[in-house]
Amino acid sequence: MRRILIWTCVALSCSTLAAQDINDFNSFLKQESKSFDDFLDEANRDFLNFMRDPWKQLDSKKPLVKRMEPEPIKPVVYDEKGTPKQDKPTQLSIEEIINLSTGEDNQTPVMTSTDVDVIDFDFPTEKPAKKKKPTVIVIDEINTVSNPKEKTPSEPAQPTEPATSAKPATPTTPAKSTASATPTSPLFQGGEGRMKINFGGTQYYMKSSLKGTIRLSGIKENNVADAYERLYKTDNAEVIRDMKRVQSDLSLNDWGMFTFVRSFSDASTGNANESVVMQHFLLSQLGYKAKMARKADNSGLMLFLATDCIIYGHPYVILNGTKYYYFNGTKSCNFFMCTQDAPQAKTAVSMKISQVPSLKGSSVSSVHQATGSSAKVEASVPTALIDYYK
Repeated sequence: MRRILIWTCVALSCSTLAAQDINDFNSFLKQESKSFDDFLDEANRDFLNFMRDPWKQLDSKKPLVKRMEPEPIKPVVYDEKGTPKQDKPTQLSIEEIINLSTGEDNQTPVMTSTDVDVIDFDFPTEKPAKKKKPTVIVIDEINTVSNPKEKTPSEPAQPTEPATSAKPATPTTPAKSTASATPTSPLFQGGEGRMKINFGGTQYYMKSSLKGTIRLSGIKENNVADAYERLYKTDNAEVIRDMKRVQSDLSLNDWGMFTFVRSFSDASTGNANESVVMQHFLLSQLGYKAKMARKADNSGLMLFLATDCIIYGHPYVILNGTKYYYFNGTKSCNFFMCTQDAPQAKTAVSMKISQVPSLKGSSVSSVHQATGSSAKVEASVPTALIDYYK
């Protein structure tokens, strides 16, 4: 009995210590999370303060023109009909050869025709080809009577089993990308507090907490900073999660994510300037590098995007060795830019396409037929996919 009481006390003390350790670990996580949030809040406040400072005046670089490689020189094709055939070589006499040589360099001949007649030159004659003597093969006869060899009857060939052909491999279909969002989630079904977005031929119901948040009274530094601060104070975590689900569901690369952010921002704001502010905010929250600028004539806001490759035909600016491109224009321009990086912006937008996006909607069909062939091939491509590649 005493032994049972001892073990009971030990078990109770261990459980108490384990519970205390779990509580200590949870409190540690909460403390670290709070310190990280405080750090982000402090970094966001610093970014807002920098945004209120006068923006730097810059000039964009001229759009890069893609170098056109010269076409390869076409090979010369022999035309049997148009090319004259060469005449067969003619045989000249000695006198004709002498007359040709003296006529070109105006030299007097050193031989006369009479001298030429005396000299005997035989015309070349064709040498008959030597005939090869046939090789005679002598086969000695074998006396099969005097030394007969007993032939052992050959054993009958054992029947062999027919070789079994290898079974054809069962064709496997490539695995489709599994969507992180299920059709039963509010992202597809909608509900209170959600707004419909049609992108890539699919309807999504995004969280509408950011809709109508921005109301710009101007496009000066303080106006933009005030709108940005309102976005910071709004609950945007679920919006970011929905966007990442859409990216996984449609297999979008970084550029596809940017186009979705642009569509969402256009639907959540009242004009182009407000859309630029929201695009910059969402792209920064997603970790992409972007810059906001104001046109020199104060006619509107601009969005510059950092990419991992060269973009032709669009103006750009270089900041700290990174190129930021303006995709809504094709000519160089002058502007005022907020050059400070947002706290979460770390990477450039990647243009690499590792898999074909799963875009749906209406399709464009075309029939292709090779010259001289009766076979026809019909190809159908979704319109959204064509616009995506453009």
